Amino acid sequence: MLGGAGSSAAAAREEIRLDNLHASWRQIRANLPREAPAIRLQPPGCPWFDLEPQLDTVVLDLDAERLAMVWSAKLEVAGPYPEEELALTVTEVRWP
Repeated sequence: MLGGAGSSAAAAREEIRLDNLHASWRQIRANLPREAPAIRLQPPGCPWFDLEPQLDTVVLDLDAERLAMVWSAKLEVAGPYPEEELALTVTEVRWP
């Protein structure tokens, strides 16, 4: 698992190269997908906010030959939201 992969969607365009980390493969190379998700959030009584996606974690499962990416986004607000309002917040994630 690679944490802190990048601070923005630009990190999703990077190549990963790993040396001597698997018994069967001397070198592993992978290109991360170029597309980042589009993330929007609508708090109760507010307009939609388009948020900047951030690539947080990349997980390589070499035995399964699978790559997973964990994305997040944030919206800065003036103060804490009550739990009941947070439950009404609408989130939309669209993949290219």
